[in-house]
Amino acid sequence: MELTTVELSNLKQAGWRLSDKEPDAREIENVAASLKKYGQLRPILVRPLGDGLYEIIDGHVVVDAAHKAGFKELSCVVHNLDAKDALLVYLRNAFAIISNSPTAT
Repeated sequence: MELTTVELSNLKQAGWRLSDKEPDAREIENVAASLKKYGQLRPILVRPLGDGLYEIIDGHVVVDAAHKAGFKELSCVVHNLDAKDALLVYLRNAFAIISNSPTAT
C-alpha cells in the first residue's frame, strides 16, 4: 500500500457499481464545493492497472466532484489488489456507509 498523487485522466471507473443509477448531482456539487473550499481531506482508494492507469475502488463521487471543481490530480492510496479483492473492498465500504446511514433500517 502506498500514497501517491494520480492525474484524473489516469483514474478509470471500475466495471461494477452498487447502483446502476447515475451519481446524485447534488452530492457531486456539495463535494466539489468542499474540495474547492478545503481541498482533498482524505485520499481515494485505487488499484494499479498498468501503464500508469488506476482503477477507482472507493472514491467515485470524489473523482466526479474533482473534475467539476477543476482539479487535475488527486491523492490516492494504491492497493495491489486483484479485481475480486477490489470488489470485496468496495462492497465492504459501501455496506458500511449504508449501515451507518440515518435512513438505514
